[in-house]
Amino acid sequence: MSEGRSIFYDNWRDCLRAHYMHVIRTQDHVTEPTLHGVLLRVGFNEDEIKEMAVRARMREIDAAPGDLPQLD
Repeated sequence: MSEGRSIFYDNWRDCLRAHYMHVIRTQDHVTEPTLHGVLLRVGFNEDEIKEMAVRARMREIDAAPGDLPQLD
């Protein structure tokens, strides 16, 4: 853990990740843009956010982790 970070930092990021994936799965088009901005401001990058969205959608079609499409 980095100095100055809460001991809950990693848990907080995991919660944000889970929340974003839920928003994508439920197609919450009202919350998604705001949450996307929050994720960027707190240190997630675009590639991480895209990966979360792909993983969230994978669940809808019951795809295996090896079936992940390229994130280009």
